[in-house]
Formats: sequence, structure tokens, C-alpha cells
Amino acid sequence: EVLPSGGDPVTAKIYKIEDNKIRLAFISINGMGANASVALQNARDDGEGSFTSIDDVIRRSGISSTVADALDELGALSGLPKSDQMSLF
Repeated sequence: EVLPSGGDPVTAKIYKIEDNKIRLAFISINGMGANASVALQNARDDGEGSFTSIDDVIRRSGISSTVADALDELGALSGLPKSDQMSLF
């Protein structure tokens, strides 16, 4: 069984085995190259804490909004709001 590329155990290029299932690396995501994969892993591990929004992921990692959209569609960014800005309406 294949697990999605999402969550903290994901790495840029190394696939992981969890409970006899394989967790895909960031690089396995369609449209994500090696540089974006490494940048995303580095941003996750940069010491600034958890990502607070999709915009925060883009800002800290430097990935494109297209790659962020692909991650979101796969569920890797589930639970994150689009922006850190509060809506008053």
C-alpha cells in the first residue's frame, strides 16, 4: 500500500516504510523537482515551527504556488488555511 506524500516523516528524496506501507518522498509529486523537494524539507526543518498557512509554506520554502496547489490537492497541506490573514467578514 502506498501512503501519500504528506506529514512530518516525508523527506525530499527518500521513500520511507511505515507499517509495511511505503510513504512517497516529495520528489514523487508530479511537477516537483529535486530543488523544490529539498527546499520544502529544509523549510519544514528550519526551526521556525509548523507551517501556519499555505502562504507560509510558499514563503519559507520558495516553492511555486503551482507546486503548493499540487501538494494541497494530494492532502499534504490539509488543515492549513490559504493565508495567515484574518477575515473580518
